[in-house]
Amino acid sequence: MAAIIWIGSAIVSLRLVGFPSGVEFDRTQPLTLITSMGQTLTAKDISSEISQDTPTPANVAEYDIKSVLPQLQAEIPLHLTLPMVTGSPIELQIPSTAIQEWQKISAR
Repeated sequence: MAAIIWIGSAIVSLRLVGFPSGVEFDRTQPLTLITSMGQTLTAKDISSEISQDTPTPANVAEYDIKSVLPQLQAEIPLHLTLPMVTGSPIELQIPSTAIQEWQKISAR
């Protein structure tokens, strides 16, 4: 699974890419972010906005995290729950160093 932070004029997004034919994101559900302190946040799926001309592949999901980033404490790790079309959600642990980098990039 790869993650990319993208900064546009109105959004800061987290793009997640899984192996083709191995991952199919459920884009009808938001991304759930849970801090190690138990705070739960969600980010809206914006995958349909990636490209207006071609459909987004099933193994790619993009979430608007602009409103979530200021609510995160950079020194507290994060747990992401990625909704899947079939099977259990994928769980990812995000270290505090990654959150610090995301916040630094979004502040530019």
